[in-house]
Amino acid sequence: MKGLVWMLTLAGCGPDLAKLETEEEALSREVTTLRGDVDEMRQRMEAMGLLKGGPAAGTNLVPTGDADLDDLLEVRITREGTPLEFPPLDAPERRGKTNCGYRFGLDWLETLSDKRLEEAGLGKSSPVMLFHNGKPLEAHAQPQAYEKACKGAYQHMPKFLFFSPDGSVDDVTGNWSLGLADDLPMKRGGDGHDVFWVYPGTTMTVTFQGAWEREWGTPTVTLDARLVYVGTPETPAPQGGSPATVTFAGREESSSQTQLGVQVPIEPPDGPWAIEIASPGDGPFVYVGTLLVGNEEHTRVISMEGG
Repeated sequence: MKGLVWMLTLAGCGPDLAKLETEEEALSREVTTLRGDVDEMRQRMEAMGLLKGGPAAGTNLVPTGDADLDDLLEVRITREGTPLEFPPLDAPERRGKTNCGYRFGLDWLETLSDKRLEEAGLGKSSPVMLFHNGKPLEAHAQPQAYEKACKGAYQHMPKFLFFSPDGSVDDVTGNWSLGLADDLPMKRGGDGHDVFWVYPGTTMTVTFQGAWEREWGTPTVTLDARLVYVGTPETPAPQGGSPATVTFAGREESSSQTQLGVQVPIEPPDGPWAIEIASPGDGPFVYVGTLLVGNEEHTRVISMEGG
């Protein structure tokens, strides 16, 4: 009798399996819905350039130790063509409540500003340069250098390019002009990371000076580039334009969206070969975030975002 009572007591304390199954199904539906929401949000953020995506986002082609071919496979990187020429600047505008601050209005180049590029995960990488009588000012500067002191420095912000003359607050006479960084790669502001830009009207060619050795395995070309269209002084908002293109091993891929990305295995080249990234005169500025060739064991890195 005691045994029967004990069994009945245990049965009464046991879980309601039907209820648990119902709750589990409900949780499963909620998880599915949440995953869908997360995927949709990720796609939107990638489209806006706020989140890293594309082929390089999940690549495991990260060189470590003996797997790094940087010292074994020599490359030569060149940029050819005629880049965008900027129109003459108006007279600089003095900024009140600053010791030495001035500004130029550049709303049509907002998408190339340090702030917008940094918001898109590309760091302070504006390639726009400011020159005074042909001499470049210090780029990507902190506010102290162009507001409180006359350091001959500037920072490209969304609507304006803020700067200070060098030496004296009154030293603003002469010729002020804009240009694009010639360095390939150029140093990004803040962290000094090497970055590559392909300007409208130019082609960047990465020439591999030797063959890909068969013993290294099948190489994969991975490119994750961001496309930045700008406006014009007359129409500041970006209007889009012709696509940017990457060409290698007899293959060509183009894009006029926010990203140009590929991850394609190729037949190992038995001699010198090249990767070309081009933008036409009415095309975008191309930020080459990640460009590498290799596999899980052997990789030659040209550029690696975050690396």
